[in-house]
Amino acid sequence: MSYLIFKWMIYAFIGWVFFDKKKTSIWLESYFTIIYYAGFTLFLYALFFIYFDLSLVYMTAISLLLIISAKILILYKWIKLFFNNVYGLLLLILYFCALEILPCFIAYEGLVQINNLLLIKF
Repeated sequence: MSYLIFKWMIYAFIGWVFFDKKKTSIWLESYFTIIYYAGFTLFLYALFFIYFDLSLVYMTAISLLLIISAKILILYKWIKLFFNNVYGLLLLILYFCALEILPCFIAYEGLVQINNLLLIKF
């Protein structure tokens, strides 16, 4: 939850600095709608996995496919909403690296470090 609040604050700040209020509000609404539906679908997959004893490999593949498709939808919405010319490609690459991909790597590395810290080694 704090991850989403942090991303909302970053998006609101970047929208306040670079774009007008209407585009920023449309972007925030679109982004969190996509995240909401992806989370709901992942929740259903988790329920199917728990109650029907499905294969972990297939469930992981389906979950990764869903997450990747959500990221592609976010990228499409970003391009459609904010870029009217080709020169915004550099800004798009910087945006996706700084606000979409890097926080995922940081969260993953943080979880690995916490797991290593809490793991009892025999």
